[in-house]
Amino acid sequence: MTLLLLCCGAPSYAQTPTKPGREFIIDVPNSKVEFFVGSSAGDVNGIFSSWNGRLYVATPGVPETATLSLEISAASMTTGSGIKDKMVKGPRFFNVDNYPTVSFASTSVVTSGDPNKFQLQGNLTLLGVTKPVVFQVTLDRNGSGGGQIYADLSFDRRDFGMTQNVPLVRVDHSVTVRVKLHVQAKPADAAAEPYYRTSSLRDLDLLASRRSDISV
Repeated sequence: MTLLLLCCGAPSYAQTPTKPGREFIIDVPNSKVEFFVGSSAGDVNGIFSSWNGRLYVATPGVPETATLSLEISAASMTTGSGIKDKMVKGPRFFNVDNYPTVSFASTSVVTSGDPNKFQLQGNLTLLGVTKPVVFQVTLDRNGSGGGQIYADLSFDRRDFGMTQNVPLVRVDHSVTVRVKLHVQAKPADAAAEPYYRTSSLRDLDLLASRRSDISV
C-alpha cells in the first residue's frame, strides 16, 4: 500500500487558493483623455471625446500584474476653437484623416515606496509610429474596490514624425498627455468562484484575504 501511495501520489486536501484576475469598469463619461502643448500663439488643450480602454489586474493585490490599454479616436479631439482644431487635426500635426487612431498599451508596472504611485511603461502609437513611453500614475482609492487613476506623460512630438510648425507660430516640441480614469471593479460572480478545501490555518488565512481593494 505504501508503494502504491508513493507512485500515485497521496491525495491532498489543502490547496493554495488562486485569486482570479480582476477586470475594472472604466466610467468613460466621467473620465478624460487630453493633451497640452505650448505655442507662441498660446497654449493648446485638446480633449478627446471618443475613446475606450481596458484595465485588468491578473493577480489582485499585485500591482505589477496590471495592464492598461487605450484606443483613442484622433478625429474626436476638440480644443474649443475651430481654427485650432483645423490646425491640430491637419497634416502638420495629428493628421487624423490618414491616422484616425492613437493608442497606448502598457508593458510593465514599476512600483515605488508609495503604494498609490507607480510608473506605467508601455507603447504609444501615433501617426503610425510606435515608441516606448512612461506614464506617471497616482491612485485615489474610494475604499469600495475602485477610485480614480491620474496618469501623465510627456513626449517629444518629433519622435513620432510630427516635425512641422505653423507659419509664424512656434509650437513646443514637448506634448503632455493627461489621463483621468474613474474605475470600479466588476462585481464578483459568486457562482464562478472556485471551491477550495483547506486543512490548515494558513489556508484559511489565504482564503479570507482573497478579496482586495483597487490594486493596480
